[in-house]
Amino acid sequence: MRLASGRHRPTGRLRPLLAGALLLPVASAGVWLGASALAGARAVADVSVSGGFTTGSGTVGDDLILALVVHNLGQASANSVRLEATLSPTGLPEAEPGVGTCRAEGSVSCDLGSIEAGGVVNVVVRVGLRSPGRVDADVAVSADGSDRSPLNDRLTSRAEASGPPCDRTGTMAADVLEAAPGQIVCGLGGDDVIDGDGSEGTVLGGSGQDTVSFADASDGVSASLADGLATSDHRTTRLVGVEAVDGSPYDDRLVGDDGPNRLRGLGGDDALVGMAGDDVLDGGPGRDTVDFTKARGPVEVDLSRRTATGEGTDHLASIERVLGSRFDDRLTGGIKADELRGGAGDDLLRGGGGDDALSGGGGTDTVSYSRSPNGVVVDLGAGTATGEGTDVLTHIDAIEGSDHDDLLTGSAGADELRGLDGTDVLSGGDGHDDLVGGPGDDTLVGGAGDDSVAGGKGTDACAGGTGQVRRSRCEVGPISEVMFPTAATMRPEGSLTLNDSPNRFSPSGASDGPDYVVMASRGRAAAAVSAVDLAVPSQSQVRSPVTGTVVLVRQYLLYCQSADWQLAIQPDGRPDLRVMVLHLVDLPVVPGDRVVAGVTVIGTSWTNDLPTAQENAYFADQYPHVHVEVESGDGVPIPGCEL
Repeated sequence: MRLASGRHRPTGRLRPLLAGALLLPVASAGVWLGASALAGARAVADVSVSGGFTTGSGTVGDDLILALVVHNLGQASANSVRLEATLSPTGLPEAEPGVGTCRAEGSVSCDLGSIEAGGVVNVVVRVGLRSPGRVDADVAVSADGSDRSPLNDRLTSRAEASGPPCDRTGTMAADVLEAAPGQIVCGLGGDDVIDGDGSEGTVLGGSGQDTVSFADASDGVSASLADGLATSDHRTTRLVGVEAVDGSPYDDRLVGDDGPNRLRGLGGDDALVGMAGDDVLDGGPGRDTVDFTKARGPVEVDLSRRTATGEGTDHLASIERVLGSRFDDRLTGGIKADELRGGAGDDLLRGGGGDDALSGGGGTDTVSYSRSPNGVVVDLGAGTATGEGTDVLTHIDAIEGSDHDDLLTGSAGADELRGLDGTDVLSGGDGHDDLVGGPGDDTLVGGAGDDSVAGGKGTDACAGGTGQVRRSRCEVGPISEVMFPTAATMRPEGSLTLNDSPNRFSPSGASDGPDYVVMASRGRAAAAVSAVDLAVPSQSQVRSPVTGTVVLVRQYLLYCQSADWQLAIQPDGRPDLRVMVLHLVDLPVVPGDRVVAGVTVIGTSWTNDLPTAQENAYFADQYPHVHVEVESGDGVPIPGCEL
């Protein structure tokens, strides 16, 4: 510590001495005479020293502070001011003057230059304690010229040092020291590096930023600055006043304390625990872990930016694995293969580039691909994700997709799927799922369980499953009758906005679901609600409406006039039904293929409807539609002529 020098306004008993009424002692008279009585006396300097040890005791290996104040009490400048301090061998000094220079070699000698009348210079002497016993400091100051009060030119201060003596001692500067078995090594001042491998002794770092190194260890190291212990080569070393640890070439566990620490793993697969404080955590070669499981609050770790906050502000280097806290953490990987484990709490994990392992642990945990440069395919049931590397997911409850075209599939449990931007397909699977499409033309399928399905902006198709479905912001085409009496009657869910077949269809009331219209009857034998015409974007991918097996793929002439493709699917568990889909091109499936509702692409929509399409009377003639109906029995009628 350096204290500033300069003039100051004296306080207490010195104030009248410097205020123009200087009082001087006259021993023969036994009284004080005013300076005016000494008319014609020459102005002289009067240097004094005050202060002493700031504390009366210290421990071997630590520092004592000898704080001194050199004051010119005279009326003239003091020139060539010198300070001499003699200390007992118990301590090793280092001095820092406010001005001038000091030399410390067992004793302290300082050249302080000139001090103007009334000026002060502060001198701090840091004394490293290397053995127990009394620490004496005899201090004297002098200056060229007369000094009218020699009694205040000296002082003596004492303190006590306790603890066992140092076997090896550094200096007050930066040293490199090597420990020996059973010895006490004292770094004293400076930023020291002490070899602690297998010493089975004590390392006393002293002041400065001191490092204990195990670079030469023949086995992994377990070191804790908080506990003050390090074990290597089956020997335990006590650590006091150490701020940094360099591990071994093997697998180490290095723990800091609540101050600023530097932990370096060197080689091996290391675990670094910074604790509180602003730390530098460097794993080095190998697959290294930064561990926040003992953190006292949530942490935010970003390997791409090499930062961690929450337990101080830490700088990270060469870290491939992160263990979060028991709170709500935000963990982000880098461009390489990382492992992120959230632990307890509701965590947000971002793998980044590379093939990552992402594990949520307890709580409701989310994996986000919102920063991915590509669309992603995520299957929580299988625990896989591709698109931004190939990731393995465990204990994940929610997925946030990218701003591109995503395919998100839930698990057998309760999931939350959010598509964000792009044309996304979300399939909840079993469980009570929450699906949000976001901007873009999305397809959302709830699956089994009671689901919430929200399309968001764009033209979205929403479907439920076997449970209750709550729909919002979902768009669907008109409902109509078909030409075949074998078609099953459907039950619309949602809100009827227009009924052009009031004599053939009576709604049972509004329910959760999208708005729909019932088109005018064309005099066919089937029920008025025996088919659904879904308006979709031009040339968009169409996915299977049910899970089952493809039983028919054929080309035909629609109404014996226009070429079209017909596809039929036998739903799982219903061998008596066939789900027929019309108006597709580029079908990638063949009979015998398995398809999954809302997941498997079964074809591409037309560019636009025929000008004669009935839907054009209800919606602007700009979207094609896909026709879906359910046929009873194992046969599939053809809506036109064979090719």
